[in-house]
Amino acid sequence: MSRKFLFRLKELLGDSSVAAFAAALDMPQTTVNAYFNGSRKPSVELIERICVKFGVSADWLLGLTDARVCKVCAERPNVVALSPKMPEPTNAELLSEIRRLAVRVETLEHTSSFSSCG
Repeated sequence: MSRKFLFRLKELLGDSSVAAFAAALDMPQTTVNAYFNGSRKPSVELIERICVKFGVSADWLLGLTDARVCKVCAERPNVVALSPKMPEPTNAELLSEIRRLAVRVETLEHTSSFSSCG
């Protein structure tokens, strides 16, 4: 698991307890502890849950950008009252985007591991 992901996860934790963080994500504290200590990799579903719950972009959470909020969300003046020109993405669309990003991260990690060997 990338250090950047762990750093960002801890940033989201802030002053909260791990128990409160786990409760916010509706998952066992032991599972969340495994993410924090790096012994467990996040699933696409967990990344999606974190992004939705804390209002952050998957790119930011995975360390691919410093922009905490996704560009599309930031351009919306009010997420609740959506413009008909810009419909809110469906859960399936969001999940598809998160899966695409997860593949991108795996590719980048794989590529960087080979380039650091030489």
